[in-house]
Amino acid sequence: MSRHIALVLDGILRDTLTGLPDDDGKALYNALVNNYRVTILADHDKSFTTSWLTREGFHRHANVTYNPTPDIDRLQQIRTLRATGALDLVVIGDPSLAHPLFSIGQSHLLWINPRAYTPLPPAPQWAELVAAIEADHDRALAHLPDEIEDS
Repeated sequence: MSRHIALVLDGILRDTLTGLPDDDGKALYNALVNNYRVTILADHDKSFTTSWLTREGFHRHANVTYNPTPDIDRLQQIRTLRATGALDLVVIGDPSLAHPLFSIGQSHLLWINPRAYTPLPPAPQWAELVAAIEADHDRALAHLPDEIEDS
């Protein structure tokens, strides 16, 4: 019997900003379906998900688990899938799921594609922070009445 892997659709196979397939996610999908039984974890209804997967060439997985209800979270979706049989690995794109999955003893792979995330601005240098604080202080003092400044 082949090992069972669950793979999240949005954020791994499908770019959440554009709705287009992610090239790296597609390469990961193709590598996994050649060797494992793959279940897709979807957040949309069956008609949308089935249509998108077919149109974009994702058709070699074993099945799809749908989660169109916003009040059921991803962790519950994974727990439900685990209840139906062995689940060897879950591929997720949400770092906030890493600890909960670890807590329930579920092996997982955190897949982060840097192209899907907006880069953080560089942190300011210490001198820039000091200058900004001093400028704010000077502006605040400029608006105080003279008798408060002298005390």
